[in-house]
Amino acid sequence: MFYGYKYNSWRHTFYLFGGFGVILGIVLYFRMKNAVVVRKNSQYSIKNATVKEALIVFFRNPTAILLALAFAGMQFVGVGFLTWMPTFLHETFDFSLARSGFDSTFYHHVAAFIGVIGGARIADSWVKRYNKVRAIIQAVGLLLGAPFIYTMAKADSILTVYVAMAFFGLFRGMYDSNIFATLYDVIEVRYRSAATGFMLMFAFIVGSISPYLLGVLKPVLGLSDGLASLSIVYLFAAICILFVICFTFRRDYVK
Repeated sequence: MFYGYKYNSWRHTFYLFGGFGVILGIVLYFRMKNAVVVRKNSQYSIKNATVKEALIVFFRNPTAILLALAFAGMQFVGVGFLTWMPTFLHETFDFSLARSGFDSTFYHHVAAFIGVIGGARIADSWVKRYNKVRAIIQAVGLLLGAPFIYTMAKADSILTVYVAMAFFGLFRGMYDSNIFATLYDVIEVRYRSAATGFMLMFAFIVGSISPYLLGVLKPVLGLSDGLASLSIVYLFAAICILFVICFTFRRDYVK
């Protein structure tokens, strides 16, 4: 306590990290410069695009829209998982809140790190020979991750939960490794930052609904069934990517 002000509330953690984010945003706003493209010993600056132009380009690009829907689905699952998995471990296995918070993220994110490195390495190795490889890796990550989301939520053994969380993280990392690279395959250079911003904004707005919805469903379905149902959203995201691979990527690909 300092001058009657308590510093033991969780909200101060959010103030601290949020404050650093605001400061970083201000620094980047003043320090970042327009990109300079270098080709064959010559260079030129990219002409700025207006927000209106960028949005028109984005919404006229079926692949970009499908990628944004897939990313929103992944975020819906991810935010719901991160919000409610500690409660699930606490209520199901009688863990302390501290252990629940650690166990619900550690194994998942360690495996996700491996998945990001592996997915990126595979994509970089094959993309010159097969330009759809980034989207394929994303689809594989979503398709293989969905069963482990269901297993994680329905398992009775804590070991099974840990293994399922790890594999869910591994395949999520594979998807994550190509989120923006796949988008940039179908968006011209001058529109990429705007397209990235829009996709992020849309995905996190959709993702913010997940914790509330799972909270509403908890007394009706139970937390286990609510978390298990997130696997359906993962499959929806995978279908969006598969549609890209089969129908829209070839037309929208930017060489």
